[in-house]
Amino acid sequence: MGKLNNLLAVFLFLLSYSALSASTNAALNCEASFSYELYIGSNPQVGGYLFTNLSEGDYTNVTWDFGDGNYNSDNTTDVIHYYTQSDSYEVTLSIWDDLGCNSSVTQTIEVLLTNDICEITDCVLPGDANGDGKANMFDLLNIGVGFGIEGPERPMATTEWVPQASPDWTHNTVQGINYKHLDCNGDGIVNSTDVFPILNEDVYSVIEQDPPTAESDSPLLFIDFDADTVTINESTTSLELNAAIMLGTQSNQVENIHGISFLLRYDSDFIQEEQIITINYNSSFIGNNEEVIALSMDVRDTEQLDVAITRTDAESRGGEGRLGTVNFIIIDDIIDGIRETEGDQFPVEILVVGANDEEGNPIEISTPLEDAFVVIEYETTVSTQSPSIDQFVKIYPQPVKDQLTIELQDLNNTSLSLYNAVGQRIINTQIKDNIHQLSTTAYQNGIYFMTLTSDEGQTTKRIIIENK
Repeated sequence: MGKLNNLLAVFLFLLSYSALSASTNAALNCEASFSYELYIGSNPQVGGYLFTNLSEGDYTNVTWDFGDGNYNSDNTTDVIHYYTQSDSYEVTLSIWDDLGCNSSVTQTIEVLLTNDICEITDCVLPGDANGDGKANMFDLLNIGVGFGIEGPERPMATTEWVPQASPDWTHNTVQGINYKHLDCNGDGIVNSTDVFPILNEDVYSVIEQDPPTAESDSPLLFIDFDADTVTINESTTSLELNAAIMLGTQSNQVENIHGISFLLRYDSDFIQEEQIITINYNSSFIGNNEEVIALSMDVRDTEQLDVAITRTDAESRGGEGRLGTVNFIIIDDIIDGIRETEGDQFPVEILVVGANDEEGNPIEISTPLEDAFVVIEYETTVSTQSPSIDQFVKIYPQPVKDQLTIELQDLNNTSLSLYNAVGQRIINTQIKDNIHQLSTTAYQNGIYFMTLTSDEGQTTKRIIIENK
């Protein structure tokens, strides 16, 4: 019986020792670790560093030795310390507890004190979302890639073109650009408000690209004018040229397109100085107005229109089709000159600057080796020898909605021709009665020109259609 009691005592001792040993090993299983970075908080100060405790284990005590004679025992994850001199410092983090945990780690940091914090950190230039030191349409592509991502706000943020210190975000583009640069206004989220610094005319830098020297097998970006040739006549006072911006063809479609930037070069002699060239994106095959952001900048000094369009989600599109429609208004002086020279050409060159998929990977796009152009011809539609019959014609209402009334008085064999703003004749018919009703519901709103020709002479009327 005594021997049994002794065996039981030994068993209980071993069990107790095993539990104590397990507890001790658990306590001993701790490891000190930390990271550090330049501190950029609500009020960035020279010499500030943020130290983050990454230690593992059930330690209870912490000591930071910052290497400059200063210590800190805060058992918190983040500790901020300010250095007063530029130098190399050995920073040591020690952790321990009463059960035997004892671990320390040392790292050497280089401290550079300067009044310009941007000398030691990657500062943000508002509008420069791709890190090339410029603000232009190319930056919109990165904003599209990071759209909706959130991160720390930029302290004392402004949209002025000045370098600004900002904490790094956890995201980077595939080119290594931290997402803090995509947050152009510094509010802590990449969204549509970040495009406004790009459009600052005082700092905007035109996008540049050399013309292609050889054909490429990649999908084609090209200009397709509504008409190869337009005709003006003596009554033409305004000429509007529209061209589709097309990407890809049926035999060579684009894959995984998320954003694209390009430029159009044109002859500014044709365009009135205050006339802004515009682009309509409503019919873009990349996405509708709710799915994309599209920008353009008309830079008359360099005779170019900078353009960018990007989706705002993580999806790309494939295929071929229209990106948008560009609109040019030819000025009166040029129209008069074309009358004198009996013809001219309006050329437009298109060049790709960049394209990417939803992750920001570049996509190769090609452009034509030759310019697209429209031939503008002059045609005499009203004989200068024919007397005016304006006093015998009454047209109403102006502007017209749905139906135009034409009243004639004492005219014989009257014909009617209607021309749109680009000089294309869309109606050519005979008027048999003194009162003629013309339906306008099939025509788009805009300016038209109507020529009436009879045995007695001719007249041309300017018609404004504003259908309901």
